[in-house]
Amino acid sequence: MNSIYRKISSRRVSPIHPPILSLVVMFFLSLTAARGNRFDQPWRNLPTGSGAALTSIAADSANSIMVGTTGDGVFRSVDGGPWRSANIGLKDSRIVRLAASPAGYLLVATESGIFRSIDHGASWQFSIGNPAGKIFSIAFDSVGTAYAGGVGGVLLRSDDHGITWSAIDLTKTVPNIGGIFSLSVDSRNTIVASMYENGVPSISVLYSSTDRGVTWNNINNAQTKCFSVAVATDSHHHWFQILDSCNGFTGIYRNIDGATWEPIGHIHPTAIFIDSHDHIILAASGGMLISQDGSATFEGAASDTIMRPIAIVQLADRTLAAADAGKIYRSTDGGASWHTFSNASASILADAGRPLH
Repeated sequence: MNSIYRKISSRRVSPIHPPILSLVVMFFLSLTAARGNRFDQPWRNLPTGSGAALTSIAADSANSIMVGTTGDGVFRSVDGGPWRSANIGLKDSRIVRLAASPAGYLLVATESGIFRSIDHGASWQFSIGNPAGKIFSIAFDSVGTAYAGGVGGVLLRSDDHGITWSAIDLTKTVPNIGGIFSLSVDSRNTIVASMYENGVPSISVLYSSTDRGVTWNNINNAQTKCFSVAVATDSHHHWFQILDSCNGFTGIYRNIDGATWEPIGHIHPTAIFIDSHDHIILAASGGMLISQDGSATFEGAASDTIMRPIAIVQLADRTLAAADAGKIYRSTDGGASWHTFSNASASILADAGRPLH
């Protein structure tokens, strides 16, 4: 790894080259920090009755952690207690994305549409106006507007906390759009979306909108034949994205002037998260990396096992959680070190295999 990498742990995070990333739906995470101080308790083993893998993780304002799975729906742990299924009203157990709104409600994107919960996941209702189809990403702006994107040439927008959704046709301003893979919104309510081409899901283009998703501008610059895996922004309106096999380079790109994207080192991340302190946390193929200086340098985080997280969420000021396909990890020092706190297949609770209500 080049000069932006520094070693701070007892083991160096090796830059293992990952296989070509396919169109997965697991990377964007809830950026909401939960209130309270109960997250220092150890989490019980997470049950998945059919061996389903974890896809996403979110924390809401009730000191509860929610995880989504590929076939067992949603599980919830309150105040570090045991995991219980949270699927009442949920008609689809194939969870793509979980998101906690700053307003306190939860949204879950499934293979067949969006569901909403106003009681911390105790029950779910199918949102009105969202088409039955796979949703890849959900994001919120500073005034509470929710956005969702998935298969097809439309952006979904909700101005009433996810109760109803309206569809914005993107085909007029985005040529040959096949769908939206990832969404992010900065503090100025600029939306940035990775949109893939119709019939070519392995190629995506980054677009931005400043009018709530009505019109879009291509901000990909000269990057061609690339796939944007994930995008995130800090409080200074600097944008970061993970690009796969982009002109021979797979790694993280940075945009600090609003116009130019530049590669920042031979890092091979699978997920990116920026916390409330503007610390950039990368889940790389060999472990976790953290930058506390705006991406000038990255340090390898210590961990008790090899981690390959697909999702990261902030629970409290310095407490973070990460999930990969089978485990949940926790950091209590802002991402500098991580420990395994829940295994998704080690135990099965009595209600783990219950059918959806």
